[in-house]
Amino acid sequence: MFWVSIKYSQSYKLVLESEAMSTALGVTVCGDREFRWGERTFIMGVLNLTPDSFSGDGLGSDIAAALARARRLVSEGADILDVG
Repeated sequence: MFWVSIKYSQSYKLVLESEAMSTALGVTVCGDREFRWGERTFIMGVLNLTPDSFSGDGLGSDIAAALARARRLVSEGADILDVG
């Protein structure tokens, strides 16, 4: 299993060092936030709302709980929220 990790890590290194990855990825503006892709790593928090969430933590129609979880994710460092 270890050799598989080395094999794939070498492949990923080649991709990350390629010319395509070194070009500017642009800027996305969302409200008062600017996301300058490629300058740093952004953290995405996942907010599961559907009751059939694969992780079993879907909040369903509990809006107060969803807002509380979203605020907690942001306070813990999330730059982006994936709401599903």
